[in-house]
Amino acid sequence: MKITKETVQILRTEINAMLQNLGALPCLQHLEGLDISAGHCSFDQDQADFKLSIKIKGAKSQSQKALDLYADHYGLDVSKIAKEQGKSFALIGYNYKASKYPFEVQDLATGKEYKISLDHAKSLFAKAVQNA
Repeated sequence: MKITKETVQILRTEINAMLQNLGALPCLQHLEGLDISAGHCSFDQDQADFKLSIKIKGAKSQSQKALDLYADHYGLDVSKIAKEQGKSFALIGYNYKASKYPFEVQDLATGKEYKISLDHAKSLFAKAVQNA
């Protein structure tokens, strides 16, 4: 038997199904507040290694945490809904490793996500200036 891409995809699906039901077992009820999943897999014909991710349910992702930090630094309003070309967009994340297009926005109608530059983010999501 050889491990193939299709085998890995089936295994990941089966592993994730089993991991979702862990909290239902009486001996593992303390895992109820955790989200556990099998992620990326590297494999060859003889061996497959899966990444196991464990996070607290409802916890913010890394890009959401980074957005909270950098949005204030750049003067952006994360609660603002921007309108452009007849579509509504929300600022949902920041990828600090991406120098050209670090901000992530989501089309609220379709759920599709896009990456935008700092200048574009400032033009769409700048905080309103209050005059005293």
